[in-house]
Amino acid sequence: VGGVAPPPSIPQPPIRSTTWRPHLSQVGIVHLADSYGQAYAESFIDNCADLGMEVVSKQFGFNNEASIDVALYFMKKNRINVMMVVMFDDDIEYFIAKANEIGLLGPGKMMVFSDAVSIGALSALPMDLQNALSGAGRVLPVGCVNGETGVLFDHFRSFASKSQSWLDLRLNSRMPYEDWKLTPELMEDYYDVDVSCYVYDAVMAQGIAACDSYAQYGADYTRAQYLEKLQAVEFDSGASGRVEFDSATGNRRKDTGYYVLQNFLFDVSDESSSAPIKGTWNPSGGWDTSGFVFSDGTGSPPASVEPVDYSVCGPGFFYDLVLKTCGACSPGTWSAGGTDQCIVCGAGTFSEAGAAATCTRCAAGFSLSDNSGVLTLHDSAEDCTSCEAGKYVNTSGAPACHKCPKTYDSPPGQIRCTWCEKLYFFNDNTATCDSCPDHATCPGRDGKPIPDEGYWASYGSVEQAHIVYECHTGTCTGGGDTDSRCWVTANYSKC
Repeated sequence: VGGVAPPPSIPQPPIRSTTWRPHLSQVGIVHLADSYGQAYAESFIDNCADLGMEVVSKQFGFNNEASIDVALYFMKKNRINVMMVVMFDDDIEYFIAKANEIGLLGPGKMMVFSDAVSIGALSALPMDLQNALSGAGRVLPVGCVNGETGVLFDHFRSFASKSQSWLDLRLNSRMPYEDWKLTPELMEDYYDVDVSCYVYDAVMAQGIAACDSYAQYGADYTRAQYLEKLQAVEFDSGASGRVEFDSATGNRRKDTGYYVLQNFLFDVSDESSSAPIKGTWNPSGGWDTSGFVFSDGTGSPPASVEPVDYSVCGPGFFYDLVLKTCGACSPGTWSAGGTDQCIVCGAGTFSEAGAAATCTRCAAGFSLSDNSGVLTLHDSAEDCTSCEAGKYVNTSGAPACHKCPKTYDSPPGQIRCTWCEKLYFFNDNTATCDSCPDHATCPGRDGKPIPDEGYWASYGSVEQAHIVYECHTGTCTGGGDTDSRCWVTANYSKC
């Protein structure tokens, strides 16, 4: 309808009421994951930000019970008592039943519904759910102020008898966009009077813009010229208040409409429900919510969030906001106590048993790189990875192993590098990898220098193993340490 009906968002939510605002510092909004729900949520969050209120927001999918569960448990986890709900009637019974099941309804709780949820759907809920919901609110825009329509509006509704071709010829051919198209169905009687009043204002705005365009540009005005005139339209509507447009968005200004707040109430004595109007908004006076009855039967709003004494839960435990009791931390997590959640172990640590107050550090020679990211990477000692060959770590709880220094090497799982690269040998005297001595071959790793043909080394003495001597007798032939033709003994100690 050309953006004349207020956008699907609350222009001024009832939290702005002077009787509500002092009680609320944090509120929630649960909304459909579509353009309607997103626009509503963004406007709600903006209004709350103006008041310095924090908003916990979660979306859910249409007819998707699993995502509704996630959204409601998210509100529960954040201890939200007061929440805005943007949804359609299709999901309302499951939504309310689940909310009641996990303790989001009843005294001290409150839901405020958008106008997409009908009072009829709420009144059709089982009696126990209506009783739990009592004290809820429903915000809706009000077209047809005071229920009055007038001669022009009644004439407008008569367009329902016109054909589509008649509308196309006289109106739709002038619309600035192809999808801005009037149909006879827009004026049919099945539209609620409130909705029809906004449709009426939309058509009135189009007509004024068309007249202004014709007056300035003649009959051949362009769509761009028409749109320019439409955005400049201002008039007092007998249907829904003053019509003005936001130059930034092209939508009707939200603060010039009229809104009401219905109060859903359930009477246990005769098992009946009602939804009297207990709040009104107008551009000049703001919200008046005097007389609104909350879930505890009083006129005082509930606290923003549910108070919790976390101190009852000691180390290794957390406070379960859904079950309202202490629960043990699962393997892979830990807690120092006094909190509502356990923490996944950090890099280099793990916890194999439940109810861990701290995490166990991986042993030296092992590492674990994940830093509190994936629980299943911290729930077993086997999650600690042995340092690969050529690397080491000499401290416990390491996030990574270090590469051995130049000329050094190591087998897997080492706390230091005691092997050497080829052409080097490990000198036990200095604990360093030294260059291979002359007249010898160094295979690397933990091997000692192997004397060439005609040379020998005193392997029987660690301190002398790196010194290569020439065999004066000339009896050595060199080669491996098992070659009996070369060496008298297997340790190269004689020629």
